[in-house]
Parts: sequence; C-alpha cells; structure tokens
Amino acid sequence: MRTVNHLLITCLLFLLYSCSDKLSTGKAEKMIKEHSTFPEINDVNIEYGFIAYDKDSLPSFYYVLQEKGMFKVEYLGSGGLFVINYRFRVTPTPEAKKFITEEDNNPRKQGNTGEFMYNSRFKTCEVDFNKVESIQEIPAFNAADITYTVKRHSFTPFWNYYLDEDKKMPDTIQQRKFGVVKTNDGWKPAKFK
Repeated sequence: MRTVNHLLITCLLFLLYSCSDKLSTGKAEKMIKEHSTFPEINDVNIEYGFIAYDKDSLPSFYYVLQEKGMFKVEYLGSGGLFVINYRFRVTPTPEAKKFITEEDNNPRKQGNTGEFMYNSRFKTCEVDFNKVESIQEIPAFNAADITYTVKRHSFTPFWNYYLDEDKKMPDTIQQRKFGVVKTNDGWKPAKFK
C-alpha cells in the first residue's frame, strides 16, 4: 500500500510539474528579443529634388527641416498650361545624407528640365524593447498573446516630419503584440501566414 501511495504521489507531482509550463515574463521577453531585431530603425519616406506642388508652398516639415540644416529649399516659380504647378528644388545637405537609410535608385525625371525627383527614406529614431506588459494565455488553443512596449529614442531632425498638420506625431512608447503557441518543446513564436 505504501508503495502505491509513493507511486501515486510521484505521478501526481510529475503531472503537476509537466502541466505547469506557465509562460513567465522572463520567457516572454527572451522570445521577443530572439525573434525581433532591436534596436530597430524608424524611418520616413521624403521626396526631394525637383518637386512640382499644387500649392504655393511646400508642406511645413520641409521648412522645419530647412531651419534644422537638413534641406535647402528653393522656390523656382510657377508654370503649366492647364494646371498651375508651383516648382521647388529641395536639396539635402551633407548632414541630411548621413540619415538616409534607403536611397532612391530610380529617380523620376521631371519634365524636360533634366532634373529628377527622389523618394528616399530618412532615419527618424531608434526603437528598443521596453518591457512585457501582459501575458494572456489561451489554454483551449495552447496559445498566448503577449503585449509588450517599445520605446523610441535617439531622435534625428527628421522626427520633425511628423510636425506637419497633416501627420500624426507617433507616441514615444508604443504597444505591440507577440503571439506564441505551446508545443511539446515548450513555448514557441506563432507562425502567421
């Protein structure tokens, strides 16, 4: 009888231990960091070169960036036969070129002026993992949703792109989701198609 009780207690402890593969904050953070690249680079797409615009001034972020020494903006006048366009030459300074993350390799030629319009990406800031906010386990699906936050830092002058009245300033702290599933080998990132 005693052997049966010991066997029963051993089996019960084994079952409790094997079923208690609870997803901890530490495990969640480790998985997120293993399957994401931090720091991330946030960037923004900005047109420059020869620009024809339908208003007599460019969006305000161009002038803010000019004040910060990132662009030189020249008004070239207006023209057009049926539609009046206002023409500008926007030239990035050497300082601005240091923040290019993706340069336009296929600029578009603008009319018969021989000038081009470029569409390149400029770094606005870096994003780093901040902390795990919550873990919502879904036992019926052997899955969990992890909510975590990231924090933006190391802002460049191109962060001012968001100061234009048409754009929304992104939050410095941002919430993100990360899905995981429970497998025979423990918790693994969910693969979404």
